[in-house]
Amino acid sequence: MEERSSLLRSTLAGRAVLLVFDDVLDAGQLRPLMPAGGRCAVIATSRQPLLGLEDAVHREVQPLGEEPSAQLLGSLTGIQPTDLTQIIQYCAGLPLALRIVGARLGIAREDVAEVLRSLADDTRRLDYLVAGDRAVRASLELTLRSADPVAQRLFALLYLVGADEFSSWVAAPLLGLGEAQADAVFDGLVALGLLQQRRTEPATYGMHGLVRSYSGELLAQISPEVLAGIEERYLSTVLRLLTIADEQIEHGVMLLIPIDSGSSRTLPAADVAAAKGADWLDGELPVIQAAIALAAERQVRLAAMLTLRLQGYLTVRDHREIAEAILRRVRDAVAVSGSPELESELDRALFGVRARFTAPLAELSELAQRSLASAVRTGTAEARILALGQVGWAAEAAADGKRQLEAAQRMLALLDEDPSAAASRARAFDHQGGAMMLLGRIAEAQQAFREGIRATPAGSRVQAIRQVNLADALLAGPDRGSAHVDELSAVLTQARETVERLGDTLGLAYVCTAQGRLMVALGELDSAGELLEQAAAIFRDRPARAGEVANAMGIAALQFTAGQIEPARNTLRTELKESGTGHFPFNRHAILHQWALFDPEGCPAELAEHDE
Repeated sequence: MEERSSLLRSTLAGRAVLLVFDDVLDAGQLRPLMPAGGRCAVIATSRQPLLGLEDAVHREVQPLGEEPSAQLLGSLTGIQPTDLTQIIQYCAGLPLALRIVGARLGIAREDVAEVLRSLADDTRRLDYLVAGDRAVRASLELTLRSADPVAQRLFALLYLVGADEFSSWVAAPLLGLGEAQADAVFDGLVALGLLQQRRTEPATYGMHGLVRSYSGELLAQISPEVLAGIEERYLSTVLRLLTIADEQIEHGVMLLIPIDSGSSRTLPAADVAAAKGADWLDGELPVIQAAIALAAERQVRLAAMLTLRLQGYLTVRDHREIAEAILRRVRDAVAVSGSPELESELDRALFGVRARFTAPLAELSELAQRSLASAVRTGTAEARILALGQVGWAAEAAADGKRQLEAAQRMLALLDEDPSAAASRARAFDHQGGAMMLLGRIAEAQQAFREGIRATPAGSRVQAIRQVNLADALLAGPDRGSAHVDELSAVLTQARETVERLGDTLGLAYVCTAQGRLMVALGELDSAGELLEQAAAIFRDRPARAGEVANAMGIAALQFTAGQIEPARNTLRTELKESGTGHFPFNRHAILHQWALFDPEGCPAELAEHDE
């Protein structure tokens, strides 16, 4: 080798030559081929960093972007780039994949639609990406072959993560190794280009679609028995980290059954990160969602535990669509497994999400009855009390004060029978207060809401919600809040401090609306307008029909007080129209009640008919 190296260098001496070495294994393989003269230059490509070449300029070659991918494929096929957009997504910016597809389209004249169907099928994709001696699978196999057996195993197991982005902590539970050891293996896959860094702070990684397909093929070679143990270890670790995060979030979600805490194995760095609570979950949510989907297939109890642990975060961040999709999937899986306690918890959670979506009354009534039926099967009074609360909620949405009061009375009766369920007493007062509001017994409603606040942990999200409910009741009296200014100021100041501390943006909109209505009562109309607009901006971004109605009522109150009678009437007419068919009668009742307080002469006769 030394003789050949010397011959190469003597031959190149005094010449200006560019040497290109493709697919270099390591620095040791390249070093004997480096010219000695200063007029020569070398370009070398490798599947991993050539760390031994300190004097070289190192560049990481990224996949092609969409535009250059389209240009390359268009030049190979003669097809307009705009007609290749979907195909390009499956090629992941890899020139090899683009050239193979280009050969199939340009030389074999395959139909674009058929090529797209083949690439979209994850089980066929790598089989399809072959053209003569060119094959994406063979290229990936060659890259992976340079990794050690532990890294090869991790590469296959990463398919289980299922998320487009993930952090390096996933390696430890997948491999059953300590955090430092597993991180070193993970970094090896990054160095080989099999994982790409997606974000830097916090660092996240991912696989492009073709690499992920190959990972899935290798995962299928692991025996089901071995894989089941790995899945349980991984999912238990996800549950552990989710538990750490959940315990930092003040969400007020009430669960009646003990929730597993997950694996006892610690991951020091990941544990610290998870202790950031909702901020950590903002980045890890796709990983948690994918873990729940994986567990729902074969580890149903773990799926339920993960789902219930996640509800508080999803509620605070108002991720309603995500919450509903997860709950429906896991609830159906649990129903088959025959666990009434888990089924009851999931039924209640699903009702809560659909209620926030302002689902049709018929659907909510059906969900409430299903929740009550599963609660009865648990045999516990507390489960029945909480389910009756949902029956009461559906009654309130229908503006049926009598039925809501009946549900509240049944809840209180059960509480008297079973003092251990005292934590649910505040919910009974919620419904008692709501029923009294519908029945026009405002002073009794105010007192019920006060009782509910007293039975709620101070500074909690749930207390903030109850403080807004009390504020609504205090503003609904004949004095329109003027007799309760000190109480209103105190409860709304506390509620605002709570929602701002918790980062509850939607909760802030409700508080701003109530504060705006208080400013109207105080005659501070400029401040009222600013608060109501702040709330309206949030509701435009995060729709919540009940909040939008309350905000419109505040705007109408401001207009009435400013002497803008006809604009105020138009505001309320618009809300009545919006709250027509398909919306809750409760909203119409609230609008008409507000109208009668400020403008009894102009209020539609529908109010008297509705109250009857």
